[in-house]
Amino acid sequence: HGCPGVPSGKACFTLADGAGGKTTITGTTASELTGGLGVYLREYCGMTIGWVRGGGSYLFTPRVWPAVGSPVSRARSVPYSHVTQVCTHSYTLVWHDWLEWETFIDWMALAGHNSIVAPTGQEEVQYRVLTEHFGVSDMAVRNWTNGPAWLTWSRGQNSHGNGVGGPLPRSFMRGQWSLQRQILARYRELGIAGHLPSFGGWAPWELAVAQNATKSKTIAQGKGTAADTAWIDGRDPLYTAVA
Repeated sequence: HGCPGVPSGKACFTLADGAGGKTTITGTTASELTGGLGVYLREYCGMTIGWVRGGGSYLFTPRVWPAVGSPVSRARSVPYSHVTQVCTHSYTLVWHDWLEWETFIDWMALAGHNSIVAPTGQEEVQYRVLTEHFGVSDMAVRNWTNGPAWLTWSRGQNSHGNGVGGPLPRSFMRGQWSLQRQILARYRELGIAGHLPSFGGWAPWELAVAQNATKSKTIAQGKGTAADTAWIDGRDPLYTAVA
């Protein structure tokens, strides 16, 4: 229902002293609640809540939890506070197991972040679509997709080349897809928007071959290091079918 002193409709939280020496946090969304908790721990308790790779955290249990005093309300200045980008997921987060992901998501929530790209596990979905629905071979997909350390390239139109550090193991694809289900469930619990990837139009050239579409004017073949990438025009029926 909003927060005292904050215009109606704005995402916000309020910190206040409660009965029995407790602190109460109210907010308009789950993300505002976790963000409010982060503010209390940092600004009232003197704790540091940091990303592991940014220096880590300094957490402790106070002998007496500090009082807030007069209630404090804060509003989010913009609807979404976004964190990371696609390269972070390939170069850093791709190596995380669930324990590391859980810690990272907790940090996001306490920092008030409520928006993040969520590409983890997309290679498994991509693999199933291309092999099960369009007849592309197992190795054509796995040789076309880069290895874990270079997935940003595969996910970004293969502009820097494909098949680098590959072929991508099926075990890795399945593991990341399973991990993504845990990640998204936690995002949703904490009010964080995880933005899932869509089909951008680039695919293994064998997709065009398997669909007898190599002569289509709307399907182009990449040059140079990405010679086995097909570029499918968004107006082509094959694009819609894959998407």
